[in-house]
Amino acid sequence: MGKPNEYLCAGGPLASGYGPVQADHVAARFCIPSRATRPSIASVCRNPPGYPLASIERAVREQLDHFCSLVFTEEELAYLATKRYLKSDFIDFLRIFRFQPRYLRVHCEGDRLSIEARGPQIHVMGFEIHVLSIVNELYFRAFDERAALQEGRDRLKRKIELLREFEQTGPARRHPFVFFDFGTRRRFSRLWHEEVVATLAREVPQYFRGTSNVYLAKQHGLTAVGTMAHEYLQTFQAVGVQLRHFQKAALEKWVQEYRGDLGTALTDVVGMDAFLADFDLYFAKLFDGLRHDSGDPVTWGE
Repeated sequence: MGKPNEYLCAGGPLASGYGPVQADHVAARFCIPSRATRPSIASVCRNPPGYPLASIERAVREQLDHFCSLVFTEEELAYLATKRYLKSDFIDFLRIFRFQPRYLRVHCEGDRLSIEARGPQIHVMGFEIHVLSIVNELYFRAFDERAALQEGRDRLKRKIELLREFEQTGPARRHPFVFFDFGTRRRFSRLWHEEVVATLAREVPQYFRGTSNVYLAKQHGLTAVGTMAHEYLQTFQAVGVQLRHFQKAALEKWVQEYRGDLGTALTDVVGMDAFLADFDLYFAKLFDGLRHDSGDPVTWGE
């Protein structure tokens, strides 16, 4: 630990997996109604771990300190500038932006590892993905890597075989079947994630179309795909507008920022009924589609 090639986040922030676009599309940082908002975000392990996470506290601190030392490279910024939905002022902001360790608190409560980000929203909302992926990889280092990778490769091979079989024997479809990778936050390791994406892009490009990991999209010529995230709409619950109007305000701000791009709206922040009450004909004509994130997808679709 401590040598540059041992850090989980290598290169610039993009190479470390920065801004998997799913983090409410990085440019949504410029959509929030008040950049002075100071939220608190805590990392909570929902499932009992195989061993106390407190044992990796020091390693987590080292990795996060390194992550906060990263800045965007000009190559990364040039790539991001090719995305028409990212405006030039946002690229200029990224050129001087760096995550600040003073907004992070890592400590232990008994065997429990606690990580909290508290500070200006524009600085702390991006921590989530990196904290989760770092903790995940450090946690899995305690287990048999060779056995895990062999099992992962076997499963990946079987899934690719199923996709090829589906191509030959599957029923005719009105719409093509395609899928995307959204695995950064919960990946076994950075190297395994890169292997999975590279393998899928090589073996089944007719089905595998993109990833929310911007760096991997850049490396493999894939679409950097993302969604409207919960935290974006939830921000509007706290500032700027009456609570009953928060969804309308968030949707309106989104379309004003992206002007027809990124036209998929999230539906489940306060339930589908409440969403539909706000998503009137005006928004239906401005957005291209809706994001299903909870509940039965068939019921939701109907």
